[in-house]
Amino acid sequence: MRGGTLIFVNSTRVPNHALKEMKLICQKDMREASLFPTEAQGEIHRYIENLRPRNVLIVGGDGSENEALRPAIQYGYRLGIIPHGTGNDHAAALGFDNRFKHIIKRGNERDTKEYLWPFIMTTHGNDAYLKRVDVGRFRVNDGEEHYFANSIGTGYFAEVNHAAWAYNGKQKPYLRIALQQRRRHAKRGPSRFELTTTDYRATRKENVEATNLDFLIGNQFGNGKRLNPQGRIDDGEAELFMLDNATRVSFWPNMVYVLAGTERHLENEHLDYRRGVRGLEAVFEEPQVLQYDGEIMTGVEKLTVELLPWAITMVTNERS
Repeated sequence: MRGGTLIFVNSTRVPNHALKEMKLICQKDMREASLFPTEAQGEIHRYIENLRPRNVLIVGGDGSENEALRPAIQYGYRLGIIPHGTGNDHAAALGFDNRFKHIIKRGNERDTKEYLWPFIMTTHGNDAYLKRVDVGRFRVNDGEEHYFANSIGTGYFAEVNHAAWAYNGKQKPYLRIALQQRRRHAKRGPSRFELTTTDYRATRKENVEATNLDFLIGNQFGNGKRLNPQGRIDDGEAELFMLDNATRVSFWPNMVYVLAGTERHLENEHLDYRRGVRGLEAVFEEPQVLQYDGEIMTGVEKLTVELLPWAITMVTNERS
C-alpha cells in the first residue's frame, strides 16, 4: 500500500496472542495500515522497497529496527518502534517503557490502545509525536555500509554481549558473563589500536590501549545499563567511551555505578569519556568482536563510524 502504514511484527520473538491483538488494532484503529509477520533478515527491506510507505512501525527490538534504518534515510518515511525485544534501549530513549509485552499479554484493549496512542495518531497523519533523531553509519574492514540507532562498540562490553547469547540463543545472567569476560581481559591485556576521531573542531589521531571502544548515541544499552547518562538521540552529537586496562579494584565499583544507573562512573580516572564526537576510524592489531545495538560481528580489523545528525523521523512518546 503506497503511502500508507506498514507494521512489521518479528514473529520469531512476538507470541501469537500479541500478533492477533496487533492485527485487531491495525484493523480498528490505524488508518491505511497493513501488518506483516517477519522471520528472515531482509524481509522488512524488501516490503519497503516494493510498497514505499509513509509510515513504518516495527513490533520487536533494536535488531529489527536496524533493518529499517537505511530505507528510512533513503525514502524519508516516519519510523516507529513498538518495544517487544530484549533490551529495547532505543525505544526507551524515545520515551517508551517495556510494559507493552505485558499489556498486550493481558489483552486489555483500553490499556493497549493507550500505550499505542502515539503510533495510532501518526497513522492518521498527526505529526505531534514525531522527532528528528540521529543515526550511525559504519563499515567493517572497508566492506558494505551498515546502520545503527543507539550504540556500537568493540572490546569488553561487545564480548560480554556476544558471550551472553552464545548458548543456544538463550541469554545467561549478565553479571556471571561479565565476571568471566573480565578475567579473560585481565589475562589478555587491553586491545591496541590506532584511533582517529573527528568532532566539530578537529581530527585527532592517536595510538590507544583500552579495554573497550564504544561509540554511543543514546544514553543506555544492554537492557537498560546507563553507560552514557548524558547522551541524547536528538542532539547531533555522539559520545566516545573508552576504559583503559584498569585494575580489578577500580573496575568493579564503576561497573556497579553503571548497573545502578548513576553517573559516578564518569568520574573514574581510568575512563576516557568524550562528548561531541562525529566519527571515528579504528585499526586494530588483533581482530575484535563488534556489537551494534545487540547485533554481533566478528573478525573486525578496521572499523569506521560516522554520525548522521537528525537523519530520520521517529515516533516518540512526547508531544512536540
